[in-house]
Amino acid sequence: MKDKNPLILWVDDDFSLRILAERVLMKAGYDCVTAGSGEEALAILKKLKPELIILDVEMPGMNGFETCIAIRKYTSSYKIPVLTVTCHDDFDSIAYAYDAGATDFMTKPLNWKLLVYRIQYMLRSDRVLNNLMQCKSRLRNVQTIAQLGTWEWNNKTGQIYISPEVCQLFGWPDQQVITCQQFLDSFHPDDKEDFVNLIKSVGDAKQFQFTPFKIAHRIIHTDGKERYVVHHGEVACNGTCQPDWVTGAVQTIGVDQWNKQQLESERESA
Repeated sequence: MKDKNPLILWVDDDFSLRILAERVLMKAGYDCVTAGSGEEALAILKKLKPELIILDVEMPGMNGFETCIAIRKYTSSYKIPVLTVTCHDDFDSIAYAYDAGATDFMTKPLNWKLLVYRIQYMLRSDRVLNNLMQCKSRLRNVQTIAQLGTWEWNNKTGQIYISPEVCQLFGWPDQQVITCQQFLDSFHPDDKEDFVNLIKSVGDAKQFQFTPFKIAHRIIHTDGKERYVVHHGEVACNGTCQPDWVTGAVQTIGVDQWNKQQLESERESA
């Protein structure tokens, strides 16, 4: 089954240019719908979802900048690429286009061959971005279901970058960065020293290397209750016997798993 041609919305008050643009785009393998004003373009967006919008800046009534701002407000749930077309190539016009929400811009008179290549590039980039966002969303769902959070510890700044799942596991308000002390304060008092010593021991390297680690311990949730977790991580050593970065994944475990981890640790220590 043949894939549908990408739909492009061309917005320009110049009727002859709209006719020419439609011919060029259809010849290049695209479906095209045109609008003679910003208001008409917004009306079309209520019925259709184009994959790309090409927008003239100099239009009577609602100009291209105002139209782009309105499009971004209307299509907040999905970011359609917008290519603005203008007679001006000064910095202020270009900056204004980007501030209005444009993805890219071209200047008149149009080079039609270059335009077709620009469209191909923008559509390909948009597909890559959408695929990345979908993968990220699926990963987030899996992490939430598995109660798995990730974190990165920058030893130079003492800051730890945490995922939303870490906040849920520890009972913290939604945030992206915490201090090392905040992180360690959530550990059970009897387990905190073991974790710190482990990081120091695997980070005690005289050459640049990555060293994995695993440790199970207890945390004190913000509700005051003990929880059991296991950390899988990796320490990046910078060759000065100091860990540079520590990356980890933390997951909740049950009492049986906790007891099993404790027995394994005792055997390794014996």
